[in-house]
Amino acid sequence: MDAILPTVEGILKKRTGDQKQMEDEGKVVLVPPFKGTEPIPFEVTVPASLVSNLSSTFYEIVGTKNIYGRAGHGVRAGDILVLDKREISSYDEILAEKVVLEFDDGPFVGQLGYVSEGVTRHLAIGPFDGVPGSWTLSTTPDLRIISSYHSNRNLPERPPHEIRRYMGLWVAQYGAEAAAEWKRMAEQHKPTIKVVKGTVRSV
Repeated sequence: MDAILPTVEGILKKRTGDQKQMEDEGKVVLVPPFKGTEPIPFEVTVPASLVSNLSSTFYEIVGTKNIYGRAGHGVRAGDILVLDKREISSYDEILAEKVVLEFDDGPFVGQLGYVSEGVTRHLAIGPFDGVPGSWTLSTTPDLRIISSYHSNRNLPERPPHEIRRYMGLWVAQYGAEAAAEWKRMAEQHKPTIKVVKGTVRSV
């Protein structure tokens, strides 16, 4: 006699239970897609230690409008960005944090800080691998000015770069290659549900 086979509901409960157990143990957290982001066919998880505000943490997929495939600074098309989208009242709240801002040419992954130019201080976003105090407008690559402050109003201002949107605090990032591997593994281990003479079977 055939063994009693798991039902669809039982299979789903087990998969949910396995994920719940990992979450309860504090190992990983499951990250949902941000509103308007088309869900991908596998789960996105990050180490729990990276997440400080679970209710505002989501993932987005990096797209590109550039015909040469460029998506922005520090990212490529297809990358998965995990972001903390908590509300902020000003950029000063998150100085020196890793953030993602979207410009016309795509997302910019970097940290916020001030760079001095004579008597002018510029709030800017620059690369991760540089300390904001060492940034200079002439030699730091891919530095974007957000706003400027100076005491002499007769000096000409550098126009800030136009930000399309503040995407959030950077939590984690996965390359397109990792996403493809996750998708392959998800497809490989996904149970196929089949009905045989009224019996639900997992194959």
